[in-house]
Formats: sequence, C-alpha cells, structure tokens
Amino acid sequence: MKAKYGFIIVGLALFNQTTYAQRASDNLQHFEFNNSLPEQQYLIKKSGKGWNSEPFYAPAYDSIYTMKWDSRTKSWSFMKSRKIVNMVYDPQNNLTFSNIQYWDGSAWVDSSENINTFNSDNTINSQTIKIWNGSIWVNSQLNSYSYDNNHNLKDEIEQIWNGNNWDNSLQFKYGYDANNNNISTLYMVWNGNTWVNNQLHTYEYDADNNKTLAVFQVWEKEWTNVQRYTYYYAAGSEKIMTLNQYWNNDAWENVSKDSVIQNPQQNEISDVYQIWTGQNWQNISSDSYSYSPAMNTITDLGQYWSGKWMNTYKDAYTYDNRNNLVKIIYHEYKGKSLRKSEVDAFSYNSSNIIENEIHQFYDSEGVKVINGNKTRYYIMNELSGFNYKGQNIATR
Repeated sequence: MKAKYGFIIVGLALFNQTTYAQRASDNLQHFEFNNSLPEQQYLIKKSGKGWNSEPFYAPAYDSIYTMKWDSRTKSWSFMKSRKIVNMVYDPQNNLTFSNIQYWDGSAWVDSSENINTFNSDNTINSQTIKIWNGSIWVNSQLNSYSYDNNHNLKDEIEQIWNGNNWDNSLQFKYGYDANNNNISTLYMVWNGNTWVNNQLHTYEYDADNNKTLAVFQVWEKEWTNVQRYTYYYAAGSEKIMTLNQYWNNDAWENVSKDSVIQNPQQNEISDVYQIWTGQNWQNISSDSYSYSPAMNTITDLGQYWSGKWMNTYKDAYTYDNRNNLVKIIYHEYKGKSLRKSEVDAFSYNSSNIIENEIHQFYDSEGVKVINGNKTRYYIMNELSGFNYKGQNIATR
C-alpha cells in the first residue's frame, strides 16, 4: 500500500471544470469525470495509486519537456525523451490542441496530436487523437461526450479510425442521484452491429453523500455479481473500514479489508490491510503516517506481518515554507537499516506553480542513480535553455 505522489503526464487535455480520472481504488477499468474541481488540471498519474486527478492551479502551459537519466554518462539525456508542444488554448484557457514529439538523437520527431473541443460551460465535447505515420497525420481515436442538465457526464463513446470511417469501440453510460453522486456506470462494447453490455458498476451513498457500497457486475446473458466494496464510517464522515468481497456460490464471501484510524482532521494515522482465511482475519500489511502542524504528511512507515509487525519501507516528505511538496525520499528496509530506493523532487515558481519535477531510482545499495526522468514545465512562452550536445533543441 505504498503511496507515491510523482506526477506523470498521461493526457493532453487541460480542463477547467472536468477532469478525467480512473478510480483504481475501486478497481474500475473505465474513466470517470469529476466536475467538482474549479481550476485547470492536467490528466496525471499518481504512481502506485492508479489514475487520479490533482489540480495544478496554473495558467496555460506553453510546453512540457521530459528527459531520461543516462546511467552510462550519469547525466540527463534527451535520448528517448519527449516533449508536449504547440499547446493552443481557447479564450477560457481550455487546451484545444497539443502535439507530442520524441527525440530520435538528432531531431524531434512527431508522434501524436490531440484536438479537443469544448462546450460553452467548459466541459469537453470531443477529443480527436491523430498519429504521425512518417508523412501525414492519420486519425487514430475519437472520444465524444454528452452531459445531463447538471453538467454531469452522461455518455462517453470511443471510436477507432479504420482508414475510411470511425468505428464504434467502447461506450460508457453514467447515472446520478439527486445529489449528483455517480450511482451507476455501464460499460459496453461494439460487436460490429450493436452495443453489447460488458460491465456494470453501481454505487450507494449515505445521507452525508459518503459512498457506502460499490458493486461490480459482468454481463453473462444477465448481470452477474463479481465483486463489491462496503465502506464504513464513523461520525463526521470518517471512513474507518473498507470491506472487499467476491461473489461465490450465490453469496458474498470476504476477501480482504482495510481498517483505518484517522486524526480529527480526517488524515489517516494508520491503515491495516487484512485478508480473510475462511475462519479469521489475518494481518498482511500496514501503513502508519505522521503529519506536520500544517497537516502535511511527514512520514509513511510501511510494515508487513510475520508473527509481528516488520518494517518494510519508510517514506519521508519535505515541504517549502509555502507548504509546497518539494521532496519525497522512498526508503526500503534491509534488515534494520534503511536504503534509499527512489527520490522525487519538485520546484515551483513564485506563484506556487510547478516548474520542475525529477524522479530518480537508485540501485540496491541506495547509492547510484540507475534510472529516472526529469520534466520541465514552461509557462506562457518562457521556453529556453534545453541543450543537447551544445544545440538548443528546445527552440521550436
């Protein structure tokens, strides 16, 4: 249950009020939208925790460059690196166009481009992805979206280009309650003639809009139960347990559970993961967290159960005087000693907008960097200074 918070760009659309996200914690295999976040956001991945959305609260980015770590030269290299450029925005700062290119050793080579359209309320209407075949841009994928009167995503269709026309591929239909909570997600696939049911995810909520139940079903001539999560809360919407069960022999059987203790600020102090043996709950792993007075995570101690709790890893978080996260050092226990395994580092401009991001992976001794990537975010045409063998390859 090790939580990592490195940001990795995985999409190209900047949304004002709509954010793509995959709810890995619920084992969802589809994308959902979150319409509650007011600022612009990138589609990002929170490593180790599945797809998530995090706000950057930033003006339009001009371009984004990513370099790889060269273990041979022990330096950052543009070989096999990429950049996101030609980023165009509408008057509401929605990203309408962007282009991904890769460095082939002597030049930047086109890879893909995104074309996005938006509705008047800044919800995304369509996304067209094209790929470069070496000579021309070729259609690849078209995603189309529709919404209900409350601006909740109602329908999402994915189509694939067959060389002449768009062929249907996937469809998601979303349902909501009176409080705009997502209560159902229907996943369908195109069989060449019609849409066919595939998966159905249904959700229930309490009076405080806390999710209390998530049930996953698959279509086998009728809806068949597969898995469900039951969420338990204490007073004040404080989640205290998540129970995971699988459907077997016409009944729900326990599989695992997470038991959580939170502080008065609803930050997790501890999280214990257990599995059901058929007779009792058996400890597997746990996380214990400490916080600063500003309620920023300072440490995360991971342990596994072997008759007693044994240390597995310990992550340390550092912040600047503006409470921006500037470093995470991931340690693994080897016996009783700690060895550095990874380091994430971040820097920001005076407006607290992220400018630089570094991820480094260390050898088994925690001494040498063996892999990693470095990303530079350029804001509002401040592009400059990326050199490769004396050549300014950042200029476009």
